[in-house]
Amino acid sequence: MKIFFLDKKMIESKMKIFFLNKKINESKMKNCILNKKMNESRMNLSRKKLFAY
Repeated sequence: MKIFFLDKKMIESKMKIFFLNKKINESKMKNCILNKKMNESRMNLSRKKLFAY
């Protein structure tokens, strides 16, 4: 029984780590998308500046 509970705890901690990694990856994805949008808006601004001159 003790071994079973130990295994269960190990699995639970692995699951927690997995979910943490998942959240970290999701936040990285969000940052990536944000950076992409920022870069696109910068590109648009530079194009507008070019057309303005």
